[in-house]
Amino acid sequence: TFSHPHKKRRKAYKRMTTFSDLGLLPVFESALNQDQISEPTAIQERAIPILLAGKDAYISSETGTGKTLAYLLPIISKIDLAQRTLQAIIVVPTHELAMQIAQVGRDLALHAHMELRLQVLIGGASLKRQVEKLKNKPHIAIGTAGRINELIDAKKIKPHTVKHIVIDEVDRL
Repeated sequence: TFSHPHKKRRKAYKRMTTFSDLGLLPVFESALNQDQISEPTAIQERAIPILLAGKDAYISSETGTGKTLAYLLPIISKIDLAQRTLQAIIVVPTHELAMQIAQVGRDLALHAHMELRLQVLIGGASLKRQVEKLKNKPHIAIGTAGRINELIDAKKIKPHTVKHIVIDEVDRL
């Protein structure tokens, strides 16, 4: 670009987008800071406002780009903690991913001082124990398709209260 030699050039500063700029409550920004997460990734910048607006979205991005928080933050922010009902189901292909997402959710809730109840529902684990824990009325269930379907068929999960559904790694499911 051409600039006049006697005029000072202004440096272009890219303003950092914050999680609050995306529409999330400041409590989430503070909670994320405790995990050394200070600014949203590109996928989070695009997905969070759409999901907060209650719209459906297909989120596709490379591993490690923050997809889990891209959908988990809007879901958690929309959970009515006063209701003792299942409000979100996250379907995943593996036990490991279910445990990982649950841990991210628990850490986020802990740092945000929220009484959020999450439950992992996976095959290979005690069905009886999972049914017993469902009596605690989790807000979010994270699990494998087979186990979630089994619990719906057994009428242990009542899908009519669910407002949010995520199918994580849909290509593997």
